Amino acid sequence: MKKWVINDPQIRSNAANAVMAIRGEDNLEVIIQEHKESKSGEQRGFWHVLIKIISDDTGYRPDEVKEMLKKRILGTREIKIGGFQTEVTVSSESRDKVGYSELIEHTYQLAAEAGIVLPSSRYNG
Repeated sequence: MKKWVINDPQIRSNAANAVMAIRGEDNLEVIIQEHKESKSGEQRGFWHVLIKIISDDTGYRPDEVKEMLKKRILGTREIKIGGFQTEVTVSSESRDKVGYSELIEHTYQLAAEAGIVLPSSRYNG
């Protein structure tokens, strides 16, 4: 699989040449979409630090705090399998860098509303 983030003329040329080299014998797919930068490991780790602080301050387990934050910030959706229907929390894993920054910002807001002081951000997001 080849993937190009087209951010300069040479990469654009390389991508166009690769598409032009397709002769039809391969079963290929070409997708052009806006590039969204993935969340960083630093962002993900920092959010979990914030969750742990809230957990320690409130006495709730970190997984409970995380679930509450995700429900409030990301929301829920209904799924149905066979005759069983339930509400599930939207995953934070699919968030890109901007989305994860929003998740962290909302976590600060929730903590402030609860009177919990969180450390300042240590990531560039």
